[in-house]
Amino acid sequence: MHSKITKLILSAVCTAACLCGASALNASAAYALGDVNGDGAINSSDASEILRQYINIATGNGVTWSAAQMKAADINADDSIDSADASDLLGYYAYISAGGSETIDRYYNVASAKASVSAGQPSAPVTTTRATAPVTTTTTTTTAAPVTTTAAPEITAYEFEQVNFNVDNLYSDINVIESYDASLKHFGLRWNEIEGATGYHVEFYTDQQYDENGQPYKYEKDVNSAQFTALLPAELGANAYRYRITPYAEFEGQIKTAEKSYTNGTYEHESIAGYFVSEEDDIKLLVNAAKLSPRDYYPVYEDYSGYAVRYDTFTVSDRAKEVIDQFAAEHFYQGMTNYDKILYFMNYIHDTVVYADGVNGRPAYSTIWGYAYSEACLIHHAGQCVQYNGALDELLCYMGYNAYMIHTSRPHFRAEVEIDGYIFGMEVGETEYDYPATGYRWFWAFDRNEAHLTPEIKANADMNAGY
Repeated sequence: MHSKITKLILSAVCTAACLCGASALNASAAYALGDVNGDGAINSSDASEILRQYINIATGNGVTWSAAQMKAADINADDSIDSADASDLLGYYAYISAGGSETIDRYYNVASAKASVSAGQPSAPVTTTRATAPVTTTTTTTTAAPVTTTAAPEITAYEFEQVNFNVDNLYSDINVIESYDASLKHFGLRWNEIEGATGYHVEFYTDQQYDENGQPYKYEKDVNSAQFTALLPAELGANAYRYRITPYAEFEGQIKTAEKSYTNGTYEHESIAGYFVSEEDDIKLLVNAAKLSPRDYYPVYEDYSGYAVRYDTFTVSDRAKEVIDQFAAEHFYQGMTNYDKILYFMNYIHDTVVYADGVNGRPAYSTIWGYAYSEACLIHHAGQCVQYNGALDELLCYMGYNAYMIHTSRPHFRAEVEIDGYIFGMEVGETEYDYPATGYRWFWAFDRNEAHLTPEIKANADMNAGY
C-alpha cells in the first residue's frame, strides 16, 4: 500500500505542468535557461525551485511563476515542467562544479532560442509533432508513472529505407548522462540522439523489489526523444540498477530496431583459485534483468585460443524440458530469482552427480549414453563434463538465456553465456577435485575471467558458419 504522500507524488508525476498556464502572469525580469530565481547562477537552489513549482502545479495549486521563469525552467525543452528538468539541472550543476565550461543549452543541446527568455518577449516557437503510435508503459511490480516526451522526429520513406544503425559506435556515440532525485525517487537518463532513430526503447531495473516470479522491479517505456525518467519504488541507496537503451526507427507502422542496445555497468571481477561465484549486486541484477528468449538448441564451438569454429548444434529435447520442469517443481520456490535458480541447479549437479568412468565402483559411461544431459544428471546422477555442463546449457536455454557449449583442447566441455554483450564462463565439475582446505570447488558461475570466447570471436565464428 502506498502512503498518501506517495499517491500525491504519483498523481503529480502523471500530470503535465503545461507552460501555457503561465502566459497570463505578470513578469518584469529576464531569466536565463536554468536560472529560475534570477540570481545570476545555476545551482541546486534552482533545482529545488523547479521541484516546488512542479508539485505546486500538479497538485492543483496553480502557476506562481511568470512565463519567463517557466521557460527558464524547461531544461529539456519538452514544453512541460517536471522533475526531469530538476534532475537535468542538477546534472549540469555537477558538471560546472567539476570545472565544466559549456553553457547549459550547449551542454544539453537545447535550442538556442530557449537559452534566454525575457518577460514580454516571446521566444521562438517550438515545433512538435505528436507520434501517431501510442506510448506504452509496462511494469513488473509497480505501476510506474508516464514520462512526458517530445515528439518523434519526422522521417520520410526514403530516410527510413536508408536507416542502418551503426551499432559498433553506439557506446561511443550515445554519451549517456544519469541523474537521480532522491526526494521524488526519480531516476533520469539523457543521451545523444542516434542518427536515424525516431525513438528509443528503454528498460530500467532495480533490485529494490522482486515479484512473486523472482523478477526485479522493471520500468519499460518507448520514448520519442533522447531522455527518460523512471519513478522508483524506493530510494536507490546502495542498491544496484541497470538500464538498456535500444534505438529504433518507425515509419507508417514499420519498425527497424538496432541489433545492439546500450547497457550500463561493467563487470570486471577476478577469479580466486579457479572458483568464482559473484556475490556482487550488479552481476545478480544483470542476470535477473536479462532479456530472455527460450530456445530449443545451443551451438557448440571449438576453441583455438584466439579464434573459434562453430562446428555443431545440440538440441534441448522435450525430454530435457520435462526433466527440468520436474526438477523446478520439486526444488524452486515462488519468488526465487533466476540467478538463484541457476546457482541452485549448478550446486545440485556438483554435489549429487557422480563421474561416470566405470572406475572404483563408479557407473560406466555406457549407462547414461543416449540420455538427455539433464536426464543423466538429475535422474541418473551420473555424467562427465559434457553431461554436467550440457545440463546447465539445457537449463539456461530453456529459461531463455543465450548459452552455448565450448569444446577446449584438453579435450573438455564447458558452458558459457552471453548477457547484454558480456560473456561469462560457467562450469560445473565433480566433487573429486574439490579442496575444502582452501575452499576450492570445481564450480564457477558468471565469471568473465573464465570465458573462452569474446563477443567478437563468437560473432566471427557464427558468421563463418553461416549464422
